[in-house]
Amino acid sequence: MDAKLKAKWVKALRSGKFEKTTSQLKDGDAYCCLGVLCVVGGLPIDPSRQNSIKGRSDEGYNPLKTFGLTETAIEELYSRNDGIGFAKPHSFRQVADYIEKNL
Repeated sequence: MDAKLKAKWVKALRSGKFEKTTSQLKDGDAYCCLGVLCVVGGLPIDPSRQNSIKGRSDEGYNPLKTFGLTETAIEELYSRNDGIGFAKPHSFRQVADYIEKNL
């Protein structure tokens, strides 16, 4: 992942400017951690389907990979954001800490 984009993403997650949601990239004015990446990276979220990214195809192409994320990293971040396999969802600050240390 590009170091400048990573720093921008981590800063945005810690900024307090984004309301957090789960199960979707964007829900009204709230975002999951991957939705925040879409915002800072300039990747449009499909407004008619709040849980999808424009450009996603049925063949499994995931535009988030253009940011240098692997499927494993995407799944890990989604799980941390939503609390899947954890006692509770992680805060944006906790997700930012994970990104800094692991991506």
